[in-house]
Amino acid sequence: MQRPSRQFGKFLKDTIQIAYVTHDLEAAIDVLSEKVGIRDFMKTGAVEADLGGGAIGELSVAMAYCGNTQYELIQPISGAVDVHRNGLPTDEGSVLVFHHVSYFARSREDLETVRPIVLGDRTAPVFGEFGEESAFFYVDERPTLGHYVEYQYSEPAYDALIPRN
Repeated sequence: MQRPSRQFGKFLKDTIQIAYVTHDLEAAIDVLSEKVGIRDFMKTGAVEADLGGGAIGELSVAMAYCGNTQYELIQPISGAVDVHRNGLPTDEGSVLVFHHVSYFARSREDLETVRPIVLGDRTAPVFGEFGEESAFFYVDERPTLGHYVEYQYSEPAYDALIPRN
């Protein structure tokens, strides 16, 4: 297995994201409000996301900051959402299921620089965009870390829309 260079850290910000998948976005928001104290979320409603390679998935997403940590809640709805749906129990009993941690690149160019470093000879199960404001890719680290790792870049104006709690 190829190891990523330790130099890729210079392309990343201090901010990280913790992401969960859920069958019920509103119930997941209630849980984070109760357990973490997050009260204000940016909610996308049902939106189509370009997940790369022509794959379009419909997701409903809620996002919020608590300090320098961004929380993302993802409810897969339809389309190419297997990477999000596969971690959910089929009985819909669990409100939150940990999905990935995400590191933020300082620019789109830095995101492109980091991509081959962290992927090595692997392919990204998801490489896409969320509108014009955000680009991201996942690395499947489930065999070693037990979860996906996402690398992303968001335009400052988009990031400013996410409530700080």
